[in-house]
Order: sequence, then C-alpha cells, then structure tokens
Amino acid sequence: MPILRGFIGLFFSTNCLGCGLKTPFLGLCDACLTRLTPRQGPRCPTCDIHLRGRNPGYKCGECVRSPPHFESVLGIFDYEGPAGRAMAFGKYHRCPEAVDWVARQVIRHCPKSLKEDPPDAVVAVPLTWRRARRRGFRPPQIIAHRVARALDRPLLSRSLVRSRETREQAGLNLKDRQHNIRKAFSVEGPLPENVLIVDDVFTTGSTVREVSRTLYKGGADRIRVLTACYVGNKDSVPTPIETVSVSVRR
Repeated sequence: MPILRGFIGLFFSTNCLGCGLKTPFLGLCDACLTRLTPRQGPRCPTCDIHLRGRNPGYKCGECVRSPPHFESVLGIFDYEGPAGRAMAFGKYHRCPEAVDWVARQVIRHCPKSLKEDPPDAVVAVPLTWRRARRRGFRPPQIIAHRVARALDRPLLSRSLVRSRETREQAGLNLKDRQHNIRKAFSVEGPLPENVLIVDDVFTTGSTVREVSRTLYKGGADRIRVLTACYVGNKDSVPTPIETVSVSVRR
C-alpha cells in the first residue's frame, strides 16, 4: 500500500480531506487519521443523540414524546470531525471519490451488532432528481452500495422514490424541515420486513423519520438507520469547505 500511494503521488497532487494539507493520496493525513474515530459516549438508543450526564439506555425527550417508526439510528462519525469535512467536500464539490472514501471508513467501523444482526435489505435515502442531476451522483446511494455489499444484503435501488420535489434541507430550521419533507417519499413494490435505511448525514432526523414512516406504511416492520456522519449540534448546518482540492501535476 505505501508503494502504491507513492506511485500515485508522482502523478497527482491532493489535499487532506480533513485539514487541507498536501497528501500523496486521496484521504486523510496522518494527523487527521488519528482523529477518525467512531462516535463515543452515552447516546439515545433510538435517535443516537448524545446524552450528556446520562447513562446509556435512556431515551431522549423527543423520542419519548414522539416515537419514530425506526428502531434505532447508528451514526458512525461526528460530522464535526474529519469524516464530516470529507463528506461535505464530496457533496458540495462534486467529488464522488471523497464520498466513497467515507463509505469505506463506515464499513471499517461498522458496528459488530449490525453485522451479527443484518437487515433483509438496504435502502438509500433518495435525492430529488434536480439535486442528483446537479451533483452528478447520489451520496447516500454510494454509501448504501458499500454497506449492502459488506453485509451481503440486496440494495433496493428502486423501492423508495421521491414522490415530489423538495427544498434543500440544509439551512432550514426543524419545523421547516419537517414541513418540507412531509409526504415526499413513496414505496414502489413489496418490501421485506427488516430494512436498513442508509443516509450520508443525520442532522435533525426529519428526513429519516419521514422515510421510516413511508417504509412502515409500505410493509416494513423493523426499520433501522445507518448514517455516515451525525451532526451533534442540532443548531449547526452542514456547510461546504473550500480548502480541499485535487489536481493533476503537469
């Protein structure tokens, strides 16, 4: 692997997806790699939000007041860390290779519990066709493809669709997000009972709540969610980064 990276470095000049420093390969520098760790600490067993000062197993107030249709969320990395910066770069700078790099890290750090108790099938959160066309690729689909292959489960690419166009969720508050995404999805064809929803970034949970509600109405009985990056501060909004670039040496 070091030899391959060195060979690539002869022809390509890249930057660390976490901090922007020069690296001989697409990914993270050594310093950022040391900070690439799965989320830690006590969290709500349903929506996976951090619970400061509470013991594991306690549900957050929102999940008690308004239980979602999904059983649990597995947020692998904090969005505020290097994985989140890599994801933001991939999404906002049309770099599917960066999203795929994050997807491979998700597989490396996938919880043992999910591997021992896999779903019947995997479903990616679908984008609107305008957004997919503008970006040129679908980040959730890239991650879902990796996850389905790692779990040896089918990826249901056409079972969940966007039934109407919606505004970009980034920049909207919780109430507007919920209204924006309401009845935005539909199910086409039969669903297995045990389904895993895969998304790229979990912010307020409005999207996966609506997706899980749709899948439940469509026949799924057990629904879990896997997201690559989890936004810990619900008042923060994912924004693109400008310091990372990939260019070919002349």
